[in-house]
Amino acid sequence: MTRFYRYTFRMIKLNMGNVLAFELLYRALVFPLMLWSADRAAALALRLSGYSYVTVGNLAGFLLHPGTILVLLGMAVFAVLLTSLEAACLLEVFQASAYYRREGALRVLLGGFLRLAAELRRKNIGLLLAVSVHGLFINAFMIVQLVRQIKPLNFVLDGMAHEPRAQLALAAVIFALVLAAVPSTFIVFTCMVEQKNFFDGMERSFELYRKRPLRTLAMLVSVNLLAALLTAAFYFLSVVIAAVFAVVFVDRGLELVLLLKLKRNLVLASIWVGSALAMMGNYGALTVIYHRRTARERQNAWEFDFPTGRLLNRKYLLGGLAVVTGLCMTLAWDAFRNGLSMDDGGWSEIAVTAHRGSSKDAPENTMAALETAVEQMADSVEVDVQETRDGVLVLAHDSSLRRTTGRNGRLADLDYAELAQLDAGSWFSKEYAGEQVPTLQEAVEFCKGRIFMNIELKSLGDGSDLPERVAALVEENDMLEQCVITSTSLRYLRRVKEANPEIRTGYIVSAAYGDYYKEEYVDFISMLSTSLSARLVDAVHGEGKAVHAWTVNSKPELRRMRQLGVDNVITDYPVYAREVLYEMDEGTEFLEKLLMMLR
Repeated sequence: MTRFYRYTFRMIKLNMGNVLAFELLYRALVFPLMLWSADRAAALALRLSGYSYVTVGNLAGFLLHPGTILVLLGMAVFAVLLTSLEAACLLEVFQASAYYRREGALRVLLGGFLRLAAELRRKNIGLLLAVSVHGLFINAFMIVQLVRQIKPLNFVLDGMAHEPRAQLALAAVIFALVLAAVPSTFIVFTCMVEQKNFFDGMERSFELYRKRPLRTLAMLVSVNLLAALLTAAFYFLSVVIAAVFAVVFVDRGLELVLLLKLKRNLVLASIWVGSALAMMGNYGALTVIYHRRTARERQNAWEFDFPTGRLLNRKYLLGGLAVVTGLCMTLAWDAFRNGLSMDDGGWSEIAVTAHRGSSKDAPENTMAALETAVEQMADSVEVDVQETRDGVLVLAHDSSLRRTTGRNGRLADLDYAELAQLDAGSWFSKEYAGEQVPTLQEAVEFCKGRIFMNIELKSLGDGSDLPERVAALVEENDMLEQCVITSTSLRYLRRVKEANPEIRTGYIVSAAYGDYYKEEYVDFISMLSTSLSARLVDAVHGEGKAVHAWTVNSKPELRRMRQLGVDNVITDYPVYAREVLYEMDEGTEFLEKLLMMLR
């Protein structure tokens, strides 16, 4: 075993820099592509299946819908190709190391691509499936952690943990995958190096595995344990660095909120790093084992190389890489700037929405309230929209101006030029004297790329074109993925959907009467929290729709909303709400103690 590790280290050390450079390059290119394609695939599957959101109640119906199955098959093919390309590239660099030859990251990428292309030409599809099974095993721990970041799947996982039949089914699947994976341990080498077809490659792979099966398993298990330990160390170090940053640069009241917001991203970053370490470790170890077991019988004819000379022309190679990089960066920017459909609370943890902005720390429905909501790291901000006499869309809750500006009269009786002269901040505190009533356009421009928006349409009567105008503004500003429109008027919501079916709409209700949530133009309900019950939440989720609760400010009610499994809480205290909602989460107590130690 010691000789194995010494040889492995010596082999990897030769191309360590190139392996790391390749993994960074490959994953930097692939990650935005996968993120963007997964988001678009999820949105397409939702449209095809007729659901607005994926919840525990409708997960089975969603997954079994023919449209969803087709989308999942397409994503599976895409994932198989990307996994196989990564495996081929790692084979390329480790094969070079086995013969004490250095290869740059670009050469590795091109060599892997040519190896994969050759297997596709030979229709060696079984090889790609075998490589994907290996990828599932190598990244099993990382995949479980990733699934736990998606709320519906996490609930299913927790349910399976307490259901004996589900456990047996899962055990049977794992056993079947093991039976498929063990004989194909060396399939990449027997097909891509020895140039065998899939079935001959499987036979040859099993022959190599049978020479020392226990030793092979022991080596692979130890490599994966080491990768897991390094991943855990990376996560712990990342959390500590984030905690130090929070203590030094962030207000004390926001330290824990920042860490809770960063926690999910740090988990995802750790999965990203851990997956790379596991792939490098496994293929490095397998290369060593393969070459040690074939040292005596290996012939030069086995060394199959690709005519990369012309293809490695720096001008063409860098040009092609620049195009791919530009595409991936564009997709990453699109995801950041315009949002992702999977960012909604229906997919992940309970989202926290700041009511009228952070209305307990700044005057409601003002730019100051929006800025405070962003500073307090709310997931979304709820605003109310009306229009002035000259048709300008503005943020305001009351039809009267008296409460927030001190002026008698109705907002609808003033032109915007007159409204802009009013002081909408002094009523709250002297600190905000001179704060103006903002336009919806100003609010949208500020929120874009910073925070999600919940735009409530105040009822101005059937003669108003408010629904169409707000829908048009959302579309013009590319806020379809960062915005929802809500109203107490079902007619308004119908008109929003008629203007743009892609805009997500929510019906605001105070109490539960009838099955209004089944309306096709209602994507979620926004209900007074005290009117919500477990039965109602389950019924709405069963229809594939989300539940938002308002206005949730007390600790007992916040805890009850979490127990009910609502998707979003609208609150006047976003910082306090997040702390209460996640006080029982795994790791939250550790984060609190870590902050206390660093203060």
